[in-house]
Amino acid sequence: MDTTGWIVLIVGIILVLVIIGAIVAANRKRQAVKRDHNRVQATDLRGKGEETALDARHREAEAAQQRAEAEKAKIEAERLQQKAQQTHAEAKDIHGRADDNLRKADDLDPDLPHGHRGEDGAGPANDLR
Repeated sequence: MDTTGWIVLIVGIILVLVIIGAIVAANRKRQAVKRDHNRVQATDLRGKGEETALDARHREAEAAQQRAEAEKAKIEAERLQQKAQQTHAEAKDIHGRADDNLRKADDLDPDLPHGHRGEDGAGPANDLR
């Protein structure tokens, strides 16, 4: 082989190596771009995940507050029910005392023919009012 042949062979080998190097470099660049894109996507997904987790914690706190308010309302309703029962018992007691006073008044009233009111509470004392 003469010198020109060697030169052509060496230039050909160099050219093939340059093409291979360009392909490898382009492939690495594509992979680097893909990795960067994946990093950006991962960062976005993490941000959305953190935001969703924060929203979930906020909703859990709202639910706990609503449960507490419901429990408070239930306790208040029970307290009011007890107060209503107590007031009813007091009213019943007052009615009983009023009826006792009316019976005593009827027993003492000389104008009542039988000394007592009827079962409906009617009697001469009602007529005088």
